[in-house]
Amino acid sequence: MELVEPGGDREPVEPLRDDDPSAIGGYTLRCRIDTGGTGQVYLGESAAGLQAAVKVIKASALDEDTRARFVHEVDSLRTVHGPFAAAFVASHAYADQPWLAVEYVPGPELRTYVTGHGALPLAETASLGPLLAESLRIRGCGLTPAQAKRRLTDRTPAELPPELPAR
Repeated sequence: MELVEPGGDREPVEPLRDDDPSAIGGYTLRCRIDTGGTGQVYLGESAAGLQAAVKVIKASALDEDTRARFVHEVDSLRTVHGPFAAAFVASHAYADQPWLAVEYVPGPELRTYVTGHGALPLAETASLGPLLAESLRIRGCGLTPAQAKRRLTDRTPAELPPELPAR
């Protein structure tokens, strides 16, 4: 399977640093694709060549409260399903270095796309409403907006659906 390389117009990417793990949970880590206060997200590849976004809790941020929130995030992610949510793949919330993996969906954040290409046409802008509604439904599953953002797939305007299916 060909490795989808993030970067360029699609998604910002940063090479692994010397202190990053090279592998975790059976995933070879290829690069950094996002960072947050408690975790780092990497592009990972399984032995079978499947790509995943692998979130790893930073050792410096790991305490009892952080682990409890992470366990809640993992439990919530297991319940989120739908055509516009990246699928939960695997996790180990109780590992020395807790991690979770979800389906990797390449694509830019909306802000990155608009900055590079200009404002979206009206039809594409209007189609974002249903995606936001889906995000709110995901929020009802107990995820924070940042966690929901990671679960909603980033689509180019041409890929945005005219509406979401009824739940």
